[in-house]
Order: sequence, then C-alpha cells, then structure tokens
Amino acid sequence: MRMSLGARVFVMTAVLVALAVGAAVVTTYVYGNQIAKDTARQSLARASSVQSTLQQQRQEQLQLLANVFVSDPNLRAYIAEAAATPGQGASILDILEERQNDLGFDFAIALDPSGHVIARTDDPNAAG
Repeated sequence: MRMSLGARVFVMTAVLVALAVGAAVVTTYVYGNQIAKDTARQSLARASSVQSTLQQQRQEQLQLLANVFVSDPNLRAYIAEAAATPGQGASILDILEERQNDLGFDFAIALDPSGHVIARTDDPNAAG
C-alpha cells in the first residue's frame, strides 16, 4: 500500500513539528531548571548573608549590654556583697529584673565566683 504524495508530506510535516515541539519542551525544561536552581542558590546566599549580619548585630548588642553591667561599679559591688551572703538571691533577682526593664534584655543569670547560680530572671526559683 502506497501513500499519496500529500499524505507523505503531511506525515513528514507532522513528524518535524512534533520533533520541534519536543525539542522546545526539553530545552525549556533544562534551562528552566538551571535558572530555578541558580535563583534558589542566590536567594539562599542572600538569606545567609542577612542572617550572619543579624547574628553579628545581636552579638554586638549583647556585648554592649554586658559592658553596661561590668562598667557599673555599684552593681558589681552589690552583686559581690549579696553573693557572699547566703539567701540574697531575691535581692539580686530584683536588681536584675530592674535592669532588664531598663535595658530590654531577654534574661540574665548572676553566678557566684565558683559558677553556681545565685539568681536568674527566666527562672526566679533557680539556685545552686
């Protein structure tokens, strides 16, 4: 069975169109995936950079808060005296909470020279 010339031209044209469309779909898929991966990598890199900057700023802020505590001789003397006297955790807790309200930090822990907890603002009952 022989096909007519018109049918052969139609089949060849259909095959060429199908190949062209298939090639376009594959090319679009490959390049689209590559662009998506590159965009995702760039977004992650920017997010990581922002996160690092925020962490550095928070660390600097905490350092400044620590310097405020260390530079106040009255506060240091009060904590040292209260740490030397057993049962003074409540008074230290009061001053830490006062400073917390003034400075806006999340929590503070006062330790004695051996590293035992005297008072902490996030757990007022903690000691030892």
